[in-house]
Formats: sequence, C-alpha cells, structure tokens
Amino acid sequence: MICSSARASPVRPPTSSRRPQPSALSSVWTPPGPASAVQQPGQSRYRALADELVLLEQQVRAAAGLPVYLEPTRSRHAGLRFLTAPGTGRLVSITGIAAAERVPGVLAVVTTGTPGRAVRPPMDAYDRLGHVIAVGDTPQEVEATLDTVMALVRVETTAD
Repeated sequence: MICSSARASPVRPPTSSRRPQPSALSSVWTPPGPASAVQQPGQSRYRALADELVLLEQQVRAAAGLPVYLEPTRSRHAGLRFLTAPGTGRLVSITGIAAAERVPGVLAVVTTGTPGRAVRPPMDAYDRLGHVIAVGDTPQEVEATLDTVMALVRVETTAD
C-alpha cells in the first residue's frame, strides 16, 4: 500500500492472532531529497512519504532553538520495493536496471548484490539485493510504476 505525505494513515494492528509488532522507520535518500519509509507489520512493501521536508535539517533547527517547519510543500505518493533472489543459490546478475531507470516516476534503482554472492529468498533485511523508489500523483500510479519496474528487472541466480 502506498501512503500520501499529507494524509499518512496510522499503523493498523495486524488482523492475525499474532502480537502487534512495532513499525520500522527509516530515511531514504532520493535524487530530489530525503523521504521517510515506514514498514508496517504484516506488509511486504514499504510505505514512503514523498514530501519535501528535509527531516534532518528540521532536527538540527530544533536542536539549535530555531523555528521548525513541518508542513509539506507538496503532496505526492511514493513507494519502495526491494530486489530479492527468487531462490537459494548464487547471484549471477541483476539485469534491466537501465530500462527500469527510464520508467516515468522512478526516482532510483539501486543494486547492492554482487555476482557470486550467496543468496536466498528474503528472510531478513540482509537478503535484499537492492531497491526501487517511485513517486506519483496517486497510489495507483505508484503501484503501476513499481509493477512495471519489477517486470523489467531480473535477478538471475544459479543453484549451489
């Protein structure tokens, strides 16, 4: 699910019988500036806030006793998807990056996996091989952009 910076929804408790887990908040640097990404319990995708708040700048301003400005200057939607291995083995290559970067709405396509690395389907954050960040005017536009990019990018592996 994609979230708007101006209308961010609260964390909802999981619908399963599992105990609620805390959300994880991280900052992501994109070419136009920072964004905040929130992973909520039970979700396979991250929610990203696409605003022009420079959160670190505002923290420094607060620490220095200066006025803090927390109103977004625009309201967009953003999304983040991770590149992961389809199975256990060794990474051969990650292809389609150049084509993915040309898709309208894509801010960044980042790969962190190197050929020869042992890989497996994601079990924790260390199994990620990269990520894609996209923005759009609506959540549906962001989802469509991310779907297009994920269809273009191929994570190729070999069995051990």
